[in-house]
Amino acid sequence: MIFQLPDKIRNAYFGGAYTVEPKEIKERVTRYGIEYVSQILGREIYLPVTLECNNEVLRLEACTISLSGTKTIIKTKLSERVGSVKEQFNIDEYKFNIKGVFINRDDGFPEDEVSMLQRFYESTKPVTMTNALVDLIIPSPTRICIETLQLMGEVVSKSYRHVPYEFVATSDTIDTLVVV
Repeated sequence: MIFQLPDKIRNAYFGGAYTVEPKEIKERVTRYGIEYVSQILGREIYLPVTLECNNEVLRLEACTISLSGTKTIIKTKLSERVGSVKEQFNIDEYKFNIKGVFINRDDGFPEDEVSMLQRFYESTKPVTMTNALVDLIIPSPTRICIETLQLMGEVVSKSYRHVPYEFVATSDTIDTLVVV
């Protein structure tokens, strides 16, 4: 509830008009300059993801990201010994699972964001991803290939402004192959 203090009380206790200064938001970035805290609709969000492809930029703010990787290890058994000798053969691609919700700030259906993500999925060009967690593991720029895309029609809230999505992508680190 908003109410006005009588002038006599306001002047006696606050020395005139009383204002509340907005909280200063300090920049929170990694040592590589990648933002790990952002704000959406006045709320802090962590680890936002930015996708870029064909000169289009899509910012995924209300999302979670998980990263996993696997290695190929050759195990050689030795006679008369317990265990085996292990040799790392290679490190496979990293796999990303990104789940989130598109939120339209203009009280409408987020059709621009949905169609842009669909264009990124269908693109034959690599998609560049920026995220604070990923940039600590994989050197920038992180190129990905979106393998699966799922747009859910389920109701997240009682609003058509929210469209949940999920996609799986793999890192795309090899861009040249030299045959000798």
